Amino acid sequence: MRAAVITNCQRGAVCALILVGMSMTDAAKVVRAPYRAMRAMLPADWRRKRRACKWSGERLEKARAAFCDHTRTVAQAAESLGMTRQALEQLAHRHGWPPRRRGRPKLANSIRSMDAQHRNLYRKLQPTVGREKALAAVFPQVSA
Repeated sequence: MRAAVITNCQRGAVCALILVGMSMTDAAKVVRAPYRAMRAMLPADWRRKRRACKWSGERLEKARAAFCDHTRTVAQAAESLGMTRQALEQLAHRHGWPPRRRGRPKLANSIRSMDAQHRNLYRKLQPTVGREKALAAVFPQVSA
């Protein structure tokens, strides 16, 4: 088997592509250099370079604002950013944003804290008009 020949031009191109954030395997493919020979030729610290961060600056702030907006679900916020819910939650965990609780936000006026008269009125209205409208009818100050 013949040893792979790597030119200085290929080595320089791979190094430049690694510096701009491309992985070493992708850089070797672009330059059409044999990966194993290129890996053996470059120092170990060049192989461990991470990709350029896609989430920085203004884009990261927009993602944080969408994640911390409690009027929308995490899935809706992720969809507006063009990513999955799991990816947004992972981004939030990685950057140390305050965690979101799953499910609907707790209402200030829970059904258990209502007196019997309001609870009965809510239970009669809820199946026909929906949860939010029934609560607005029972507690008009909440909807305003």
